[in-house]
Amino acid sequence: MNAHKFHVHGEIRYYANLLFGTPILLVLMTIQVFYCYQKPLSFYSISVMHVQIRISAAEQIYAMHCCTSHSCSSSEPSEFNFVTKEELQSLNREEIQNVILPRIQDGLNHGYNDEAIRQSTLQIKAWKSNRNLAELLHSSETLIKMAPEDPEGYLNVAEVYSMRGQQTSAMAIMKKGMKKVPNNDDFIGLLPYDIACKVIDHIPKKSLVDCSQISHSWRDRILHYPSLWQIYSIKLWDDLSMPLFPKVIPYIEELRFDGSDPNKSFVFDKFMNILGRANFSSRVLILDYRVTKKHGSEFVNVSSTITNISFYFNGEQAIPLSQILMDFRNLTSLEYCCGSSTTKWFSVPTLPYTTSLQYVSFGTQSSTVIMESAHINLLFRNSPHLRFIVLSNIDEHVLSTVWQHCHNIILFMFNNTEEFPDEIIQRIPNDTTGLYYLSLREVSSVGYVRQLMETYQNKLNELLLQPLPWTTSDPLLTMTMPQVEKITINLGEASVMEHQILSLLRHCPSTKSLTFQHFIEQKITTNIFQTIGLLQHLELLRIHCSEISADEDVAVQSFQKLNNLKEASIVGCSGMVNILFDAVAHIPNLEKINIFNEKDDEDEENYTMDQLHNFTRKLSILKCLRDIRFVGMTLSVDALNEFQNNDSVETINLYGLEGVSQDEAREAIPPHISLSFDW
Repeated sequence: MNAHKFHVHGEIRYYANLLFGTPILLVLMTIQVFYCYQKPLSFYSISVMHVQIRISAAEQIYAMHCCTSHSCSSSEPSEFNFVTKEELQSLNREEIQNVILPRIQDGLNHGYNDEAIRQSTLQIKAWKSNRNLAELLHSSETLIKMAPEDPEGYLNVAEVYSMRGQQTSAMAIMKKGMKKVPNNDDFIGLLPYDIACKVIDHIPKKSLVDCSQISHSWRDRILHYPSLWQIYSIKLWDDLSMPLFPKVIPYIEELRFDGSDPNKSFVFDKFMNILGRANFSSRVLILDYRVTKKHGSEFVNVSSTITNISFYFNGEQAIPLSQILMDFRNLTSLEYCCGSSTTKWFSVPTLPYTTSLQYVSFGTQSSTVIMESAHINLLFRNSPHLRFIVLSNIDEHVLSTVWQHCHNIILFMFNNTEEFPDEIIQRIPNDTTGLYYLSLREVSSVGYVRQLMETYQNKLNELLLQPLPWTTSDPLLTMTMPQVEKITINLGEASVMEHQILSLLRHCPSTKSLTFQHFIEQKITTNIFQTIGLLQHLELLRIHCSEISADEDVAVQSFQKLNNLKEASIVGCSGMVNILFDAVAHIPNLEKINIFNEKDDEDEENYTMDQLHNFTRKLSILKCLRDIRFVGMTLSVDALNEFQNNDSVETINLYGLEGVSQDEAREAIPPHISLSFDW
């Protein structure tokens, strides 16, 4: 054994010990000795021996230790992991499909490929015991797809063909399987497939090229590991993965290009040329590449299989949106963002087919450049399946087009650059029908908004508004939205009357999350405090960059009614801040409080040291408070000393503070409270 292979064996022992503990090392070493010193065996004998090793050693020890791995972290070990032949025979078709098959699918859905392989092996044994050849063949072929380098799937397919008298087919599949049987002393090749994959998972991707050159077995294990290559991200300034790219293309489901260096455009061209020559069946293509110059033929070669594509352009040249829609006709998701100098490419004058689009994101990178919605109206008219629409810096006439033609939308974001659509989509239930999330900013015509809100007022769950030019008699002010649970109101520089805010809150009685931002001209008043106190389902309250002007007794009494409110956040507020502090300190079941100071200049503080000291004194007596966070303010040691006798607080986070050092803070805070810093 040369030094290179000796190093490999040492690495494998290290990772095996890391993953499964010392006992499996004995098993793996036994497997190695058995393979290295036995006489050559037939394919069938070796495969049977491999299966026996998997069942008797690796699978059992893996099951013993899987509770420490992610694949079994949330569930109890399966009662079907260790069953006798008689017990397998007693499982009927319905039990196999209803018990084992869902576990395979669950493993695949959660990315636990090793658990899916383990359950597939068990399913194969069950079908074999039941002598159901059709299901045995189907399950074995599925195992080949999940574990293409494991001979077990090939063995079972060959066995079915042989039992059916299809000897030619049996021999053909046996020859394929023969190539998957380890026949040398390379340690990685001797591991069961699922354990080998576990080891590979712990190797940094930047090292995979070097590892693939160690031996034939290493190269096969790395190249033919589907889940490893499902998402393939290419950094154009670092093309180290180029040697592996052509080989793993069949396994890529999402391909990402990331880079902004014009001097590296040749790297992008090189990858695209490879794609053009390969059988690329990817479903997602994301081009975060700002200097793409032309619509190359390579795109056309792969266009029929792409369902998700993202383009970001910032230079003089861009691929026209109309050309993308003509070439990529199977898209379900399309993101198209361009710079101010490339808006001429943002137009769809003709669209001779109905799209399959469910998600679109359009806009410019500059708020000073507003694109005409007329350029893309045809796209919305011909996309009846749209569910998620994200638009920025497009004129508001598009709202009417969306309302008229997109009847299946569940998320609509207009000029909202502060939230990420992916995060919102993840929290929307799969069975949602009707508009769930609506975010509208910088809309000057209330008529467009009225159309949307009147249509979906009984469906809306999350509402983010930058106030509109409402009138006293506007029907929006009397519109009840019983399902709304999350409201964000950002006044900015808008001039809004108090009764408009109060009316909106009163007509959303189920609100659980409420955020006020930039209430400056329209302050947080006594009436607003009273109305907040009526929201009995409220769990989260944020008041950001707003001025407080209210009666203290009313504010305190209102917040004392909020029994379900668990978290409060106060950021950069001004005016009668002590009243807000006092009201928050009287929330009966408050568990978490965040206090931020936002300075306009280095000398300005939102809160005085005395105000903060009085606030911490009141917080220290709250029985449910667990988590406190102070950011960017000046605190005194006395303010922190207030928690000396507190038994409920578990964590205090101090970020960017002045007036107290870390040592002073540690001395002031009792040891049972976890203290974290970021100066």
